[in-house]
Amino acid sequence: MPPAEVFSKQACVIIWGRCVCAAVLLYVEFWREKRTVPNIKSAIKRVAVAERNNVRNRFWKSTMRSARTKVEEALTAKSAADTTEALKLAFQTIDKAVSKGVLHKNAGNRRKSRLALRLAKLQPQK
Repeated sequence: MPPAEVFSKQACVIIWGRCVCAAVLLYVEFWREKRTVPNIKSAIKRVAVAERNNVRNRFWKSTMRSARTKVEEALTAKSAADTTEALKLAFQTIDKAVSKGVLHKNAGNRRKSRLALRLAKLQPQK
């Protein structure tokens, strides 16, 4: 994986915009010195697609981790209102990652269930 400096902000925007020409060139130029680049055109395209998906997956996984951290911080503060807001945001983030294909549906449901169980433990028993 190339370091972050290789992909400029403009190249990342191009990746998100599905025009990967500049990203492919950056990728190929960076790895030409370090690794062999495929000769077949479709294989070069697959390298670009794999890199694009990698960037997208890292973004959503990082966002999910951040949302989970916010829920955990709210849980340690024992603030029910903050926790429910953070939990709602975490659920939305997880659902979005599932819809993007970053997480499997069952994995997303499992993560949401575990977060909800932690909130249930915080609330008093009825």
